[in-house]
Amino acid sequence: MKDRLKRDRLSLLIPAHQAMATLPPLVCKLLAQAGDAYPVEIVISVDDGQDYRAILPADERIRYAEEGFKSGPAVARNRALAEATGSHVCPIDADDDVSDLFLARPGHLLAGVDTAGLVGGRLTFFA
Repeated sequence: MKDRLKRDRLSLLIPAHQAMATLPPLVCKLLAQAGDAYPVEIVISVDDGQDYRAILPADERIRYAEEGFKSGPAVARNRALAEATGSHVCPIDADDDVSDLFLARPGHLLAGVDTAGLVGGRLTFFA
């Protein structure tokens, strides 16, 4: 597994279940934030049998994990992790709304760092 990891790449792991409405805006927002200074890949793990490729942009930074069906978010996230090639990972839910600077801080903090493997951020919950 270590042979396929790409140094200084952040893998964003997104399990997708009933996310036809929420996943495209999230992915577009993440792609718009991704820059050359700290590259990202978005790994989608489909868990509901839907064809998300048809509604997501054709972008080489988007990868798809082996599909499952109603296996749950943890299992779907693990499938995404198995497909990830980044040196660092960040789990995101398909219905999350990220700030316009979501990728700015992790990219800056992780550039050249070998000791951190999991990235997280501040969460805001809506009632």
